[in-house]
Amino acid sequence: MCSEHIPTTAAEDTKPSLSRRTLIRGASAAVVAGGALLGGAVPALAATSQNGWPASEKLPLTAIKVGKADFPPGVLKGNVAVVLTYVAQQFNAHVEPLHDGWCWGFSYRKISGSTQYSNHSSGTAIDCNAPDHPLGKEGTFTKAQVAAIHKIISYCDGVVRWGGDYNGRKDEMHFEINVGPSSPKLPALVKKIKG
Repeated sequence: MCSEHIPTTAAEDTKPSLSRRTLIRGASAAVVAGGALLGGAVPALAATSQNGWPASEKLPLTAIKVGKADFPPGVLKGNVAVVLTYVAQQFNAHVEPLHDGWCWGFSYRKISGSTQYSNHSSGTAIDCNAPDHPLGKEGTFTKAQVAAIHKIISYCDGVVRWGGDYNGRKDEMHFEINVGPSSPKLPALVKKIKG
């Protein structure tokens, strides 16, 4: 699985206004020696994946099956599932057939060498035919296949990003949701896909 990727660009609407670390420091400053909080209790902060979605070991997941391939153990239910299923279907039809056992979805973990949770940790990323397109290897697709991938990404109106387009180390197996949970672009794309 693409456990070590760290994209060097991010969508503007996925950047939080305050970092998680800043919020934790602020909450820690409110703790006094006896363990009581000044001004009342502060709720625990939830983990988020790199793209700003809630990351957890317990998410409402749904299975994706495209052609002969499953994406175990699935992806986040709802609009994310609709979009990532569409991407997988288009990949299978226009890039190359998906192979069973070579495709992955949710995996709760941090990016190797990072404090950030992978987008797989929020169920908002998939890997397609991973053994043929290993992390860090560039040029695993033909020019025609790359053009087909870019056509799929273009149709998604900025909602999906391909790891082959990262500025740093490439992750050609990887497709991820590139907007935050409150972005209006996601439901708009779902409507377009269903329409």
